[in-house]
Amino acid sequence: MSADCSGQRSEVRRIVTGPCAPQNVSANVSCSSNIATVTWGSSPGAELYSVTASSANGLSASCSSVSTSCDLLNLTCGESYSITVKAKAGNCSSGNSSSVQMQTVSVSWSRGNGALSFLMTLECSNGQLYSCRTNETGCDITNVTCGQTCSVKVVSEGRSCNSSVETGPSITTSPCPSTGIQTRLDCRSSSALISWTPGNGSSSFNATLQSTQDLQKYTCFTSSSSCNISSLPCGQHFNVSVMGNGQNCSTCSRPSLTVDTAPCATTQINVSLSCGSDTASVSWTATNGLVSYYLVTAEGDNGRVLTCNSSSTSCSISGLGCSQTYNFSVTAMSADCSGQRSEVRRIITAPCIPRGINGTVDCLTNSAWISWVVNNSTQSYRVLAVGDDGQNYTCISSNSTCNVVDLGCGRSYTFQVMAANAACMSPPSNSFQLDTAPCAMSSIVVVAECYSSLITVQWQSPQRKNSLYIATAVDQNHSVLSCNSSTSSCNLTNVQCGKEYTIVVGASANQCSSIQSPPYKIRTAPCQPTSVQAQTDCQTKNVFLSWDASYVAQSYLLTAIGQKGDLKTCNTTNNNCTLTNLNCSNTYNVSVVASNDNCTSIPSGKVTFQTVPCTPSNLTAIIQCGNSSASLSWVGCRGAVSYIGLAMSENGTTIYCKTTNMSCTLEGLMCGTVYNFTVQATNGICNSSLSAPQTVGAAPCPPGGLRILPRTVVNMTQTLRASWFTTNCPNSEYLLTLKGSLQGNSMALFDLASYWTSRTFFEMPLPCGSSYSATIRARNSAASGQESSAVTGTTVPCAPLNVTFSASLGVVAWNESIYASNYTAYGITPSGRTKLCITSQLHCSVSNFSSGQILVTAQNAAGESEDSLPVLVTVTSELV
Repeated sequence: MSADCSGQRSEVRRIVTGPCAPQNVSANVSCSSNIATVTWGSSPGAELYSVTASSANGLSASCSSVSTSCDLLNLTCGESYSITVKAKAGNCSSGNSSSVQMQTVSVSWSRGNGALSFLMTLECSNGQLYSCRTNETGCDITNVTCGQTCSVKVVSEGRSCNSSVETGPSITTSPCPSTGIQTRLDCRSSSALISWTPGNGSSSFNATLQSTQDLQKYTCFTSSSSCNISSLPCGQHFNVSVMGNGQNCSTCSRPSLTVDTAPCATTQINVSLSCGSDTASVSWTATNGLVSYYLVTAEGDNGRVLTCNSSSTSCSISGLGCSQTYNFSVTAMSADCSGQRSEVRRIITAPCIPRGINGTVDCLTNSAWISWVVNNSTQSYRVLAVGDDGQNYTCISSNSTCNVVDLGCGRSYTFQVMAANAACMSPPSNSFQLDTAPCAMSSIVVVAECYSSLITVQWQSPQRKNSLYIATAVDQNHSVLSCNSSTSSCNLTNVQCGKEYTIVVGASANQCSSIQSPPYKIRTAPCQPTSVQAQTDCQTKNVFLSWDASYVAQSYLLTAIGQKGDLKTCNTTNNNCTLTNLNCSNTYNVSVVASNDNCTSIPSGKVTFQTVPCTPSNLTAIIQCGNSSASLSWVGCRGAVSYIGLAMSENGTTIYCKTTNMSCTLEGLMCGTVYNFTVQATNGICNSSLSAPQTVGAAPCPPGGLRILPRTVVNMTQTLRASWFTTNCPNSEYLLTLKGSLQGNSMALFDLASYWTSRTFFEMPLPCGSSYSATIRARNSAASGQESSAVTGTTVPCAPLNVTFSASLGVVAWNESIYASNYTAYGITPSGRTKLCITSQLHCSVSNFSSGQILVTAQNAAGESEDSLPVLVTVTSELV
């Protein structure tokens, strides 16, 4: 604005004022859940409402909502709350609404006709009277006494008149809080007995222990004035409250009382022993609960009990004593209870100082034997020897003695003994002194021959007179030999083989005043090995030999010599040896010698052993078809005491015979079966390998009853019919063989055979004038049998040749027919055939035959030959 003008209007800024405070606030309490539902009228422009409830005891609760109601949760029972509501919009908030009291009795009614106002009167059982006048149909009465039953009366007021009194239903206010709450804790059973003085209006009660360390809550319900809650956890701090339950609502006591359960057991107990002071330091981890102090207890196996207590987490117990066993435990203590006992730690205190100590010097070995009285709680003992030259020697033992070895000669030693267990070592015992033997002589020489019973010991003696020197030899079995001399040598006698002697030389003064040589070890010759034993492995054919071991032997040489000069040796450091690749059926002589660096023993006594028998050879198997047996024969082997002949069929059947000879008979063979025949030798300990098998079938026997029957002769050929008996072997076939010559000519031979047939006869043609030998054989699936005995014979002779007739002599002549026994001349005339003569000669005289033809036939056992060519006969005069 100026004096003359108004300036331009600025840009507009729009603002909204804060919302008004909410009106008509009311609250409704759910007694069972301790939740209050608050409602109010809306405030224009409000975006959010916040509700706050506060009590005179400083307790508060709040909620927020974008609507006109919200729930106040987890209200504490028995408290009186003042509730206000505030509205918010953006960054602005309204003022608080008028407050509403939670301890309020609300009474409402219906408006009657003509009523302008109302007078409500509340008369309670304790005589208190409350009233309100309002023109509304309800009013609230605040600060009404708890635990009362009140009657309600309402009077309606008009312009000029009032209505009669309207009596409503009675109202019961909230129960009064219980008072005089007390707790009694039972530490052993971890339970608490809660008692109280009931408040007015309560018909039942809930006693509650609420842990302050977690959300755990423990309750009990009762209609009396006390109840017990059990199984409470250790180390907990609880607030104690009692809720009284009335007709409509419940009321809590104020949690002004607390109770603490017994402390929990301590953990991680550690006991540290101070070995030199008989004191044990105990530490632990603090436990839960109200702890006044911790009690540490040490209970000894001897019944002694020691304790200490501490408000921190460590404590020390002294005066434990030596070699004692204690069980340590820690217990947390509160004002009312003892906590659970911790786990036990068992310890053993430091050992007591050893008692009863004694010591002696072994002059021969320059060692000291120390002894003491054993304490059962001690695990080990340590002996300390300190020489006058400052050298220390120690020895550790778990029993009552210990040998301190390798002490220096000619020294004085101070000895002490200390006891030790897993935790501590005792202080040292009282000390004592021992003197070792004087130092050794400068040299010693030992001379021994391998098979001598003497050992010569030589030494360079000190320049001392009238001294007797003693040489002592101790073998591995602690047997002692000795000799003595006033010169510089002596002979140890009765020296035995197989010994290792430790030889020393000393003077014969008092126990450790002698001048003793250093020990000299020598081994004599090994003794003759004894108890030589041989064991044959029949499977591998190796022989394992063993003998008694010799203590001084470093190696053994075993020699085995066979009967044919076969030599086997074995060089070993053990007392056993295995010989391989030995000849079969051989007898070996064995000897063993033992050797060491110096000598070799004499050989052991002779021991013999036999090797596995050789395999029998040249096996022959002959089957005897007549009795179903087989005869086996073979070439035997040396060392065998018996043989086993075997026949194994294709179906797995085995037949055997056992004999001490080199042949045997297997019986019970099955005709027609093929067998593998083998033989095996045994020396009574081991068996040889099986011989190479001979495969032979059980063939049929030659058929019997072979007969040859001559048959007809046609064209200079005669048919022969052969027949025979069947064999005793089923499914057999037969073969007939004819061998011979023609006309007795050794250059004209024949060899004929039939085909294999199951019949028992066969016919075969042969030329006339043939000699033959007939055989028959049988076969089956296993093999062919042998030929039968031959049947010999001849066929009929051939017809005679060159038949002539001398009319002057009346003689008929002809050439010889081979195999003919006689001849017959026939005259042929128209009237028939007439025998003229029968003769064994090659001619015959014919009479009374005048004309016709003459022919000749030859005969033998096989029959009569065919006719010869005829000769014409013409007789001019009568033949006489």
